[in-house]
Amino acid sequence: MELELLVIEYDNSGHRAGLQSQLDFFEQAKSWPEALEYAANAHDNSAQKMNPHQRRVGYKHLRNAVNNVFPKERPHHEYPTFEAFFHDWDSKLTAMPQIGPLASYDTLLRLGAFLGLLPNNVFLQTGSRDGAENLFKAIGNSSYKLNRYLPVDAFPRELRSLKPWEIEAFLCIYKKRLSKVTQP
Repeated sequence: MELELLVIEYDNSGHRAGLQSQLDFFEQAKSWPEALEYAANAHDNSAQKMNPHQRRVGYKHLRNAVNNVFPKERPHHEYPTFEAFFHDWDSKLTAMPQIGPLASYDTLLRLGAFLGLLPNNVFLQTGSRDGAENLFKAIGNSSYKLNRYLPVDAFPRELRSLKPWEIEAFLCIYKKRLSKVTQP
């Protein structure tokens, strides 16, 4: 299967629009405490139910992590990039019980949207890391070490029409099918 066709399928699936809707929701939170409350409950854009990614973590552990890691008032430090924001908070979140790389990234992505910070790089967690590994093997590219994140230009041109956080989602959603992709 051609990679370009998977990107078209992703565009048509509603995943891209759903992710953007979630980020817009957090961007429009009225205050830092409100953004923290939504993040602590992993609320999706309806603000009524937990995002499926965090169901395994559960309300108790996610609330505990957010409430004990982040200050109640908006951080005074102005972050130049999402990556700087992530670097300051990721290890604190993942040190909390039951909070792994995916829960940390998703929480920081939501809070970053509130602060006007979105990734410039493609972050890799379990699913997206598997997707990147499968993709790179399928296209014969073994030059990248799969660190916590990779630059967008590490990925084939077909994926560069997506934003970095969309590429992360794409890699996770299509991780199994990416092992069979071809490039024209």
